[in-house]
Amino acid sequence: MEFLGLVEKERRLFISYRQSDSRVISDQLHTSLVQSRFNVFLDRFSVAPGVDFRERIDDELSDKAFLLLLETRQAGASPWVHHEIAYALANHIPVFVLTLPDVSSSQQVKNIDEAFRFGLSDKDISTDGKLTAKTISEIVERIEIEHARAIYRRREQILGSVTENLRLDGCSCSQISDWSIVASKSNGHAGIFLITPRRPEPLDFYILSNQYQCLRSSSDLQNLKSSVVHNTETVDSERSRVIDWLSCISGSEINTIASCSV
Repeated sequence: MEFLGLVEKERRLFISYRQSDSRVISDQLHTSLVQSRFNVFLDRFSVAPGVDFRERIDDELSDKAFLLLLETRQAGASPWVHHEIAYALANHIPVFVLTLPDVSSSQQVKNIDEAFRFGLSDKDISTDGKLTAKTISEIVERIEIEHARAIYRRREQILGSVTENLRLDGCSCSQISDWSIVASKSNGHAGIFLITPRRPEPLDFYILSNQYQCLRSSSDLQNLKSSVVHNTETVDSERSRVIDWLSCISGSEINTIASCSV
């Protein structure tokens, strides 16, 4: 799937859960997913004391392409779970639900498509409250597939939105890589737009710089600019300063999807 460009080399996943009734299984999943090369956020391991918890949660969600919800009987009563699900849905972050056997339909979290809910049975849970080895393997495999599909859908949605905005701006557009578009106008002005499904990182500017140099040397597009485009609302202040600095020294702009133009 990586060879086909359907997943990123660093896979990013957020686990949403209620700690009081799913701590054992959440720890087990965290370990198994990390071993399968996922970058996993689990608040018990990832948030330092004294940090603004909501700010950190939103920042981490903005950097993930996928949210895994551990649906227990009390998960739907957690305000944090509600916040995380609402944030994900509002920002087009796919949600996949792992439902434990004792959860009734009335206890399930609302607004989740049943196609993205994976139900467990009693035989999937061992006597010590952990998932069986066979079940863990099946869950990780399912998450692999759902994550790849989610990245593909997210890429198509973002590329489609950016392309539509550029065409409304009077541009002709063509895709030059999995995540990049080149747009040009009849007056000779053009731009490369590298889209990221998460918050921008230094690697994005490096990739964009290489694409810019390659396009400049192989075409007559002299009035060419470059932009990193993202769809995340939340970027912490320290990371934002680094991104602004990289934008300045690389000559590349930072845009959101709605502000793309040549």
